[in-house]
Amino acid sequence: MYDLTRLPPERIRKLTASHDRLILNTPDITVLAGEKLDVTDATIERFVKEYLDIVILALIAGKPMCGTDILNIVHRNFNVLLSPGTIYPLLHRLKKEGLLEYECSIKKKVYKPARGSEANIKRILEEHSLANEFLNDFLRSRSLMDPTKKDEELLVNQSLEADTS
Repeated sequence: MYDLTRLPPERIRKLTASHDRLILNTPDITVLAGEKLDVTDATIERFVKEYLDIVILALIAGKPMCGTDILNIVHRNFNVLLSPGTIYPLLHRLKKEGLLEYECSIKKKVYKPARGSEANIKRILEEHSLANEFLNDFLRSRSLMDPTKKDEELLVNQSLEADTS
């Protein structure tokens, strides 16, 4: 992840040229750029729901917001409709874990990172991103590899494991 506010324009141009997909995230909107993903809506929905806590932390780390704002942003960016019954228990859990707090305004609670939790939220988001990259690299290496090489690699790994036991 790069903080675009701290990068010179030339570096941003190089980054955009070297990536086939780019996600620009600003406090009020996320723009997904690049070719259209060849992924079903059901797959996107599954991932959004599976990692909804991460999505919520990323949104609220960028800008305090209420549950309705989260519902609208998720729908606008991912075309996934979530119910309040999905969002609010998760917001309460994140509050209970000390990651979020809220301020009451007229008719709504505005959630924001809890005082002192910013570094922890950043660590959680970075850890998720790194784990996701690691898994994606593994999946790419397995699905794009020649099937005979997969078997050879498996034999080498099994041999190495046997040698260490």
